[in-house]
Amino acid sequence: MSKFKIKMIENALHSLEVALISYDSYKRKSDKWKLKECILFLHHAIELFMKQILFNKNILFLFENFNKAIDGQIRANNNNLDIFTANPKLNTVSYKNSIKRISAILNPPEFKPPINLKDKFEDLNIFRNKIEHFSIEVEEKSVIQLIESLYRPVINFFQKYLKMDIESQISQNTKKVASKIQDYMKNFKEVLNLVKKVIKFYENKAIYKEFFTGNRDLDLRDLVIKQDITRLEHFELDLLLESETEKLIIEMETTKSQESFFNAINRIIRVMQELNSRVWIIFSSFDLKSSTYSKFERYKNLYITDRSRWKELLNSIEN
Repeated sequence: MSKFKIKMIENALHSLEVALISYDSYKRKSDKWKLKECILFLHHAIELFMKQILFNKNILFLFENFNKAIDGQIRANNNNLDIFTANPKLNTVSYKNSIKRISAILNPPEFKPPINLKDKFEDLNIFRNKIEHFSIEVEEKSVIQLIESLYRPVINFFQKYLKMDIESQISQNTKKVASKIQDYMKNFKEVLNLVKKVIKFYENKAIYKEFFTGNRDLDLRDLVIKQDITRLEHFELDLLLESETEKLIIEMETTKSQESFFNAINRIIRVMQELNSRVWIIFSSFDLKSSTYSKFERYKNLYITDRSRWKELLNSIEN
């Protein structure tokens, strides 16, 4: 009879593939259950990769209780068994303690600024625990930004410390999905840099009304960039500008679907109302009909720029 056997590293690679495929499905269909699957499987993959590092250093690092592990290894040696067979009740180290042990043993620079991988691992753990043990209600954008910011650093980190080419171990289809995730991040950064360029150009004046919904200019005078990718109260924000008297929040969306557009708009209206601030949302990959624009003219603090108007705005600072 054949045996059901999966090595730890194979298990980790499979979970990574499932996480990536689930995320791609979420991006295409806006299916929250696929986002849930991505969180759970990405967490599982990272946990197993960390445990493989600890196992490679010393099998005893793999267990939560060192003393019990030592006794268990002695028992296994005396009975010519592996440690798991000899000690079926031994608990392996938790995700959280795996992070601590890797931090102590390797002191990896990736756990510190500017990469901050340790903090990102811990943030993912919070999302996963809410799903696994209770319920979750968080800003969808904060989950998306975390997942998209994790992929490349995670691959680089585990390839370095496991001394293996992880990307060569995943399927061609999954590599295509991974490439899409990197494109999401690349596109976001490109738009963010262009937004900063626009802000610099218009820093002492107003951006003309023809680039937005409604019939009003966007005055940037006295506003300075405070921080990008920031959290304000319970909202994850792309860019925050402030003066002594007001805030301007700028959000960048690369969505290409009508459904995603309305999801983004509904979220940004909540941001505007709860934070009592002006909000400029840029859809760099999506054109809006005039009738759609007119639906939002009643929101005096909301400025919407679609793909065509965004291109015109960029041309205005080049000419």
